[in-house]
Amino acid sequence: STNQPVLQRQMSITDALVIMSEGKLGVAIVLSGNKVEGLVTSGDIRRVFQKHGSDSFKLKVEDFMTRCPVSIYDDICLAEAEEMFKQTNVQTLVVINHQNEFVGFLDYTKCSI
Repeated sequence: STNQPVLQRQMSITDALVIMSEGKLGVAIVLSGNKVEGLVTSGDIRRVFQKHGSDSFKLKVEDFMTRCPVSIYDDICLAEAEEMFKQTNVQTLVVINHQNEFVGFLDYTKCSI
């Protein structure tokens, strides 16, 4: 998870955009230590601007993050991950270990069985 885009709850939407752009994944994780607090996607940020316009710049990450992102454990097989993608209709799964610590992302477009 060293090169993963990581956000903090109190960051501004502008900082989130910069970090997400550098990450080139269209998604960023919100962490407290190694524990997942939330997830922000580029779609989340687009919807914030559609809804709030220029007032979006007053918002913090915690105001628009997804608090319980769809997660999988790092030791499941790819077939289980594929089933999770189908059931949840998300493009990116958050990967955690059994201590509930962030490991990384699994992106649907890069997942082939």
